[in-house]
Amino acid sequence: MKPILIFVTLASGVFAQAGLLQNNTSQEATVQQSKNADSFDQIVALPGATMQNQPLTIQTKYYEVTFSPKGAIITSFKHLDKEHKLKDGIELASKPMPMRIYSSAVNRAKTDKVLFKLTKEEKGDWVVVKAEAPLLAFDAKNSQKKVKLLLQKIFHFHKTLHFWEYEWKVKNLNQKIVTLSQLYFVPFSKITGPHPKYLTSRWKRGYYNFYYTAGDFETLRGGSGGGFLGCGGKSKSQNKVLTTPVDYYGNASRFMLLAVQPMQPNQGAYIFYKASEKEHEIHEHLPALTIASGQEASLKFLMFSGPKVKEFLEPGLEYREKFPPLKKLHPELYKAFDFGITAPIRDLIVAILQFFYGFIPNYGVGIILFAFLFKLAFYWLNQKQADSMKKMHKIQPLIQEINEKYKDNPQLKQQKLMQVYKEHKVNPVSGCLPMILQLPIFIALYSAFSDAYELWKSPFIPGWIPDLSEPDTVYVLAKSIPVIGGFHINILPLVMTATQFVQTKMTTVSGDSQQQKVMQFMPLIMLVFFWSMPSGVVLYWTVQNLLTILQQWITDIRSDENSE
Repeated sequence: MKPILIFVTLASGVFAQAGLLQNNTSQEATVQQSKNADSFDQIVALPGATMQNQPLTIQTKYYEVTFSPKGAIITSFKHLDKEHKLKDGIELASKPMPMRIYSSAVNRAKTDKVLFKLTKEEKGDWVVVKAEAPLLAFDAKNSQKKVKLLLQKIFHFHKTLHFWEYEWKVKNLNQKIVTLSQLYFVPFSKITGPHPKYLTSRWKRGYYNFYYTAGDFETLRGGSGGGFLGCGGKSKSQNKVLTTPVDYYGNASRFMLLAVQPMQPNQGAYIFYKASEKEHEIHEHLPALTIASGQEASLKFLMFSGPKVKEFLEPGLEYREKFPPLKKLHPELYKAFDFGITAPIRDLIVAILQFFYGFIPNYGVGIILFAFLFKLAFYWLNQKQADSMKKMHKIQPLIQEINEKYKDNPQLKQQKLMQVYKEHKVNPVSGCLPMILQLPIFIALYSAFSDAYELWKSPFIPGWIPDLSEPDTVYVLAKSIPVIGGFHINILPLVMTATQFVQTKMTTVSGDSQQQKVMQFMPLIMLVFFWSMPSGVVLYWTVQNLLTILQQWITDIRSDENSE
């Protein structure tokens, strides 16, 4: 006898609809039956069911997928990238993907024991995997009440796209109408891989579930905030009921995404927070299925699995014509990448890096070239800042004199300072303007250099910076060392701090000694801030510091020459 994940109740020849309860202990959806309903909670295999026990593996341009006949689940889902050996064969499924539709938490636990007959077939641009199991459902208390069903799980994988389709199909083998109700779909049981060697706080923030409903996109992070630099994100560590239809949902890591788009209306979803694993699981609430005798009913889902690369979400017109579900691809699916409001700027930055990579196949060099390009694009703003800094330096003796003379009269002191600024045509705020205007670009830069799939596992200097998406750790202290055991030694943040110190020294113009001390302390704050950041971010900031130092130095020389 082989149990399967279907729970059916029969009343007057029709499966009765049951009510749903939340179970915070098991963190699964459960069904409460009507007292007058008959329970069909047991399933056995009918003649023709398979006895095979060998896995089935298929391969496309981007996937290598392995299925188990037990439960017809996906035990391995590898993303292939033959152009980048370090990114090839990355496992997306941290745990088996059940692709499970159920209506009972009790029977849900037995799903993976069902043996399905697995077959594969190539149809033009598609590889089709079909899992089939004829079943007999009956009441454990009354074996005379029986329902015959044929269950199929069908997977359509495109040979050259990151999209595929999952279809769950049931055929009614009875002489009466059958209705399946209170169905739920849970495709993934674990957050998307891959997992790094060192699970840093940045990687933890990169793991999230997401959903789009009623025009709003939401992320779910278990126990750690998201947002820019780990700030501003919400940790929704609780159960939640969505009563509006869900347009799409899924989970993601820093560089990979698994997304599900239902191809039929649904009734919302139940979101369960798993405290032990500090992550969420989304269960889509499916519509009821009424199946006439000898007829079939199915539920379909469009799936995206792969890197967070925008081009992969934009199949051409020819693909949309050959694969009709792509015509209904949700226009807001790109939001699942969670790149924030600066995503368009971020995408432009990545495109520029890819352009440079076409000439010099090293993204580290591309970051340096981009730093030069960025500095050139904002030259006039930065030059105004440099000129302002030089003018402020020249009037520092006057400012110090006013601060000392009117220290007991702040209002008069401010008036005198404004007179000095006006006479010497100096705007003390102008030095901050370039930074404010460039702030959205800095945020986009952080996203581009931190979470771009292109920079992941991309080396700059072999032996020192092997991965621009990670800190340039050259040594890890032994964990046995008290207090500092396990500490990572990074070189690039130290270089960046040295350049930050020189830049601060050249641009600090305040006559207040306390403010000067605070500004001189800033490089140390930056050191802590940048210590565990991706080396691509630190490299860019270091080059920007060097260019700012050079520009200020040239400005100082020219200003001194003009004053002679």
